[in-house]
Amino acid sequence: MSSELPKEKVLIWGMGVSGQSMLELLKSQGIEAITLDKQSGYDFTEETIPYKDIEISAVIKSPGVPWTHPAWDYFNEAGIPVMGDIEWVWRYSNVPALAVTGSNGKSTTVNMISHAFNIFKVPHFLGGNVGTPYAKILLDKKYKNAEYAVLELSSFQLETVLDFKPEVSAILNIAQTHMERYKKQEDYVAAKNNIYKNEPDFHFEFEDDDYREFVSNYNFQNMKVLGDHNKKNFYFCYKILEAIHYEDDFQKVIDTYTGIPHRIEYCGERKGVRIYNDSKSTNLESTLTAVKSFEKNVVLIIGGKLRDPDVSAYAELAKYSQVKSVWIFGESGYFLKDYFSAAHKFDTLDEVLSNIVTKPGDNVLFSPGFPSYDQFNNFEHRGEYFKKLLKL
Repeated sequence: MSSELPKEKVLIWGMGVSGQSMLELLKSQGIEAITLDKQSGYDFTEETIPYKDIEISAVIKSPGVPWTHPAWDYFNEAGIPVMGDIEWVWRYSNVPALAVTGSNGKSTTVNMISHAFNIFKVPHFLGGNVGTPYAKILLDKKYKNAEYAVLELSSFQLETVLDFKPEVSAILNIAQTHMERYKKQEDYVAAKNNIYKNEPDFHFEFEDDDYREFVSNYNFQNMKVLGDHNKKNFYFCYKILEAIHYEDDFQKVIDTYTGIPHRIEYCGERKGVRIYNDSKSTNLESTLTAVKSFEKNVVLIIGGKLRDPDVSAYAELAKYSQVKSVWIFGESGYFLKDYFSAAHKFDTLDEVLSNIVTKPGDNVLFSPGFPSYDQFNNFEHRGEYFKKLLKL
């Protein structure tokens, strides 16, 4: 078979959203590609090295593909570069990148930047980890005049950084998460720090004194999104815009930004009970942030795919006076129930919503604090399902 194939090909390992977009891009660039994923009949647990007898010039690794396969050692020893779609697209794009990562708040922050650009009429691309794959900046004609690429980047995407150098980069925060992927917290932090690997022109992290000065300079009375954490997101948005000289009239950005779906999303009111969808919460810090956005009467729904059997840290949620009751579901529920003596445990979200008890004045907060993959395709699917069950 190998003798009938061209000597050089690019291997795309993982055909999710980013992999599919990269296949489309390579075809448009006249580059031949081999695709590899479970759907095409290859089991990642098999020990055989895929396409070992073919000369491969590069491997494009999808973010969700684990590093446990021996193929990665083979590619490394053979000197075959392994990169992600972010690296590949950046090399071919002449649009300056504004890159944001962090355990929490990155989707909101990049959307704030995009909102500011819309106000200021700055053509741009928004994508990366959530939403539009980065490859579309080269494929879709609507981005041909883009002045900036606003990128949300996950630790998984940053693992494969080689030469990627954004014009501006920021790490919003780092909490313990993704322990199903990393052996230790230091590995997760190292992946995040790759956003600074090639010394971007501007890069920064949170600074207390600078933040306090920012807050004192603006009026947040008309802020449409809940929680003090969003002031910090606005701060990062401002700092990134300031680095590229688009910070003027930032008050309008604060006053008009309405948030993103699935992040403390107000879904309406039923019989005096306000309902919020925070399905994007996949770790404890994110759920704590959501809870602290309310003053009282939080009816909290948590649960999802278990990352680590040790869920003792989640007991902190019970310390907040805002939390009136806790409703648990999903794979993590068996472990969580030991830390919430009065919690109501069910297997599925359907069962929770069929049995949940509320009173007028309550705030139902669906903030799972765990990944969605035990029962849903992704957090968007989970959030939309939650709203569908409530017929919102």
